[in-house]
Amino acid sequence: MNRLKIERYYPKHPLLRKTIKYFWVQKSSRPLILNHKLLPVNNIDIVLNFSAPTVYKYNGVKTTVPRFSFNGIRNQYCILRQTGPVHSIGISFLPHGLYPLLKIPLSEFEDKTVDLQTAISEFSSKLEIELYPVRKTIETLAILEDCLVEFINPELILDTSLQNLFRMLASGLENNSDLTTFCEQHGIHQKKLERIFNQYVGVSPKRFFRISRFNSMVNQIIDKKYDDFTTLAHERSFYDQSHFIKEFKRFSGSPPSLFVKEKQSIKEMMSIFYKPY
Repeated sequence: MNRLKIERYYPKHPLLRKTIKYFWVQKSSRPLILNHKLLPVNNIDIVLNFSAPTVYKYNGVKTTVPRFSFNGIRNQYCILRQTGPVHSIGISFLPHGLYPLLKIPLSEFEDKTVDLQTAISEFSSKLEIELYPVRKTIETLAILEDCLVEFINPELILDTSLQNLFRMLASGLENNSDLTTFCEQHGIHQKKLERIFNQYVGVSPKRFFRISRFNSMVNQIIDKKYDDFTTLAHERSFYDQSHFIKEFKRFSGSPPSLFVKEKQSIKEMMSIFYKPY
C-alpha cells in the first residue's frame, strides 16, 4: 500500500532556532489522490511544492496554490486536494517567526493564500535557483537554511521576554478581561501587545489564544488523552459543553463527535502539523 510519508527536521543554525519550529518533508513513491482537511493553526508555514499542483477549497472557493506559497492565519478549515506524485517541503515558523523574514505585517495576509514571489520576490527567486534540480533531502535543507539565514533580519526577532509572553498567552487567556489582567501582570500595555500580534502573527491576542486552544484540543483528541468531551471542555475553560462544541465546529467544520470518526489519513497529517507551541 502506497502511503504519504511525512518527516520532520529541526533547524541547525542558531538564528533559525529562534524563528522556526521545524522543517517538514512529505513524499509519495507513487501518484496519490489527496483530499485532506487543513485546520487553523497559530503559526504560518511556507510550502515549497516540487510536484503536482495543489488546490485549496476555502469557504467554497477553489484556489490553485502557487508552487512556493504560504497561508496567512486561517479562521476556518480548508480542504487540500492534490492528484499525482507528492513532494513538498514546508518551513513551519514559530508564531512570531515569519515576520523577520517577510518584513511585512502579517495582518495583511489573514485568510489569504500568498504567492511567495509576490510577498518576498528576492528570497523566492533565490530558492528557485538554488533548490533546482531537486537533491537529497539533507542537501536541500542545508541550502534552504543558508537562504533563510541570508534573508532573515536578526534585529526583527522578538526578544526572549516577548517570546515568553507568546507562550504564556497561548495557554493562559480566556476572555477580554483576562487580556487586560494578563498585560498588567506582565508589564506590557494592551495596545502594544495587540500591535505586536497584528505585526508578527496577523491576528489579535485573543484570536491567537482561541486558535492555540483549539490546536491543543486537536492534539488531545488525536492522542486520545481525554476521558470524555465534557472533561475536555472543562479543562479548556469553556463555559459549558455547548460553547465547546460550537467553538470546535467553528474551526474544524465538524463537532468533536464526528471529528474523531474522520479518515485516519487526516489524523496522520495532523499528528505532524498540529503539535502545540
